[in-house]
Amino acid sequence: MPTISSADLAAISPEIIVLCSAMAVLILGLFVKREWRFLLGYLSVAGLAFAADRTWAMRNVVHSAFSGMFILDGYATYFKMIFYVAAAIAVLISITYVKTEKVEKGEYYSLMLFSTAGMMVIASVLASTGLFEWLAIRSLRPSRGETARAMTSGNCPR
Repeated sequence: MPTISSADLAAISPEIIVLCSAMAVLILGLFVKREWRFLLGYLSVAGLAFAADRTWAMRNVVHSAFSGMFILDGYATYFKMIFYVAAAIAVLISITYVKTEKVEKGEYYSLMLFSTAGMMVIASVLASTGLFEWLAIRSLRPSRGETARAMTSGNCPR
């Protein structure tokens, strides 16, 4: 029976932080009054900041966790930091929007955090599978080859 080492848990600690923040925001959304739900957005940003700090602390670590299925390297760290910034900006912008439109729902912020955690996992998993490279090559390959022939013959339209 495989065991989970402390190094493996440390590798996924940013994802655990974001997921725990998402669950906390989801549960707190049930009990917080409507006029105070904007604080859930700030709690979401705080969870993202804490996870980003943990990710930044591990920026020079290269670790293969869970039998090579989860890779912690510079590639994953780079994309995770982009995901944190994008999610934090989206949450901060949406705080005022949600208040003006009077649709204060705690689920919105938890969905943002859950989707960010999913992107974080995908960045670490795809680093080992090479799926990003495959998708990039596949998207550049034309269906009939006309574009490829035009580009190699020097007749590519500009």
